[in-house]
Amino acid sequence: MKCEAQLNYVLSFVDAKKIKRALEQPIPSELFDLYQLVIDAHARSTSDSGPLVQKILSWIFHAKRPLQMAELQEALAVEDGDVDLEEDDLTPAAQIVQVSGNFVSYDTASGIVRFSHDTMRDFLQDRCINYLSHESELAITCLTYLLFELFADGPCTDERSFALRLSSRPFGKYAAHYWGSHTKGPGENNTTIQKLLSTLVKSSAKIDSMAQLAVAQRPKDWNNVVRGKTIWHLVAENDLTILAAILTQRTIAVVCPPYESNSPVLGSSHSRGDGKTQSRHPLPNGGWLHDPACCRCGSFTGDGENTSRGWCGHQ
Repeated sequence: MKCEAQLNYVLSFVDAKKIKRALEQPIPSELFDLYQLVIDAHARSTSDSGPLVQKILSWIFHAKRPLQMAELQEALAVEDGDVDLEEDDLTPAAQIVQVSGNFVSYDTASGIVRFSHDTMRDFLQDRCINYLSHESELAITCLTYLLFELFADGPCTDERSFALRLSSRPFGKYAAHYWGSHTKGPGENNTTIQKLLSTLVKSSAKIDSMAQLAVAQRPKDWNNVVRGKTIWHLVAENDLTILAAILTQRTIAVVCPPYESNSPVLGSSHSRGDGKTQSRHPLPNGGWLHDPACCRCGSFTGDGENTSRGWCGHQ
């Protein structure tokens, strides 16, 4: 292992003079010191390989489960504002392995890409945690992906179409299932994540597509989808307590007397008496929180009508 790491350090240089100087210098024998030299070399690189290696290591380190190469390829390709990906946007698998050197291995039989040795994870945790992308950046990638125009078509309506979606957009299942895990904590205060989430919940079709991807394990599970989720459902499902508090603070809340019967479920809509509807949510004291704007659209700014008064007339 050490010999491979030492060789990888030397090969991390491209310029012939730099390789010569590296060979002339004493090469550390401690594994973590060798890892550090390679990471430092990538960080100093003026080519685009440096940022690519950083993203590769960040995704493998923070991933909530082992990633398939096809998933990693798409995750690496997504940029802010993207609405789709083309085949030539993807970094070839061979290049991902090559640029990562001794750090990453790819099992072509299973399709899984992982660290080549467990010591790499320990090294990154111990010495290079600040070198890696923050998990909120991964959450932004997931939400950007879930906003792709393809998902505006809504959930797939049969096994064949869902199988095609899973194969053509392999990162979809991971993004739908783990965006909240990457958001939880400091990421909940990230304004970019808040804006992306607000945009996402404005499209019921994209939300339903995400719900289908999150729960269906195989193409034949295509019909296992809960439709009509709101921003409050997404926050609750992912235990995003900080974001829930932010949403509550930014929503004009009106506490009304508790209902004795026919109590609506979370995020249900009810008539305001003027032909329009307004969402309301149960509060711990038995009353209700009323949104001035539809909670599906995720309005964080209280831009609905009559923001100083609930539909029921209570202040």
